[in-house]
Amino acid sequence: GKALGTACTAADGKPSTCYGKVCLESLSKQCSDKTGGVRPFGAREPDGATPDANNLCTALMCCVSCSVASGNWVIDGKTYQDPYLCSNCTRSTSWREFTVDSVTTRIYLGAALD
Repeated sequence: GKALGTACTAADGKPSTCYGKVCLESLSKQCSDKTGGVRPFGAREPDGATPDANNLCTALMCCVSCSVASGNWVIDGKTYQDPYLCSNCTRSTSWREFTVDSVTTRIYLGAALD
């Protein structure tokens, strides 16, 4: 297995991250599973490899479509060649709380794994 936090390629051929010597499911696989295929793309930064900053430990950012655009684009002041662009994205979160010995803990459901 690879070192903790190392970039890897998930079973669906998309970028992911290695944890516990296992390549996690890609953001797109997680989104497809979470949304029943309605938003099957996990949001990524324009470089196509970096997870979008909106994927959090508390929520997963899922999109209806993502594709590689042609040409040079300036996005947030930075120039990208053939950027990866997503549209119709949404981020949602849900959690459950439980209390043991007067200590309440919140567990987030459906958060991004990587």
